[in-house]
Amino acid sequence: METNSLLVFLLFLSALAIGYLLAKRPIDIRNRMNPKASRVSLDRYRESLNYLITEQPDAAIDALTATLDVNEDTLETHMALGSMLRKRGEVDRAIRIHQNVLSRPSLTKDQDLQARLALAEDYLKAGLFDRAEALYNELSHVDEAGIATKALTRLVEVYQSEGEWLQAVVAADALSQSGVDSDHWRRLQAQFYCEIAEQSLSRSYYSDAQEALEKAQVLDVDLARTLILRGQLALAQGHRQQAFELLKQVPLNFTAHNSQVLPLLIEAYTRAHKAETLEAFLADLYQQQPSALLLPDMARAIAQKTSESEAIIFLIKELEQWSHLESLSDVLGILPSSTYQQLSLESLLGIVEQRLQQTQSYECQNCGYSGHEHHWHCPSCKNWGTVISTH
Repeated sequence: METNSLLVFLLFLSALAIGYLLAKRPIDIRNRMNPKASRVSLDRYRESLNYLITEQPDAAIDALTATLDVNEDTLETHMALGSMLRKRGEVDRAIRIHQNVLSRPSLTKDQDLQARLALAEDYLKAGLFDRAEALYNELSHVDEAGIATKALTRLVEVYQSEGEWLQAVVAADALSQSGVDSDHWRRLQAQFYCEIAEQSLSRSYYSDAQEALEKAQVLDVDLARTLILRGQLALAQGHRQQAFELLKQVPLNFTAHNSQVLPLLIEAYTRAHKAETLEAFLADLYQQQPSALLLPDMARAIAQKTSESEAIIFLIKELEQWSHLESLSDVLGILPSSTYQQLSLESLLGIVEQRLQQTQSYECQNCGYSGHEHHWHCPSCKNWGTVISTH
């Protein structure tokens, strides 16, 4: 333990013990007639201080918990000590404190619930998810609303960490039914059903995916992820036109998710329509919802319909419109127009696509987390649906 941490720990425990002993002495008249009992308490206190001074905090905790019996006067002290240890990352010691509290038969119902909740928090902080889950499950059924809500909230966190999406749905549904921020929990349930749908799609369990997506749509009608997954499911089942109709709604209504949907949308269109109409469709989409991500596919469609040189001219002109592609546009802009004829469209597109990939970034609208990969579940603040494209 570092010197500063040890000093803080020492001062905290000393203050608690001194306060307890001083408070106890004038009240317990029997100690005046039994000085031996007082000496025992003081001896244990001195023993705990000696352990702290010699940097034996585990032994100090044992000595101090023996000194401070768990009763109505000292319960808050034990709980505060356990909470402090957990916050400092010393979860093993916090667990011992709270287990010691729970071993006492004189606890009231409320005290027992608070101690069990604290112990569950220790287990969660320690990564002992099975133990935490078992305690939270017990506490989620008690008739104390505050305790049950806290336990259910933690259960949702545990199930998310373990990828137990059906159980997460059940816990979130119980919270929704309680009337505490019901809309929030319904939105989370929709995300959990989308996770189930993704897993089912990856295994070609199409009926399971369909069922999960129907439930997600009922819970959150404005969820872009549901539309994207329904489009993916339709593509996987060979329903090309249905896939296109679903996916085309995303760039028109949820532009922040273009990077997820545009490849799927173009695939759906080419499967459902004639190839020669692709350029007109992309041009119309680009006009309605401009996105640099469309440029490579638009250039290929122009090349197929007219010529590679026309596609290159279009591409170089459009690159100027996008600030994150300006450096690439500047380099290409110094080339004489006659040089365009000597450029390979695919080599140019390779450069453009590489640059698009390098500059593609995402940011969480809640905590500011940023990265180059998209996440439906923010890795930092753990919120759902808050990570969006910044281009």
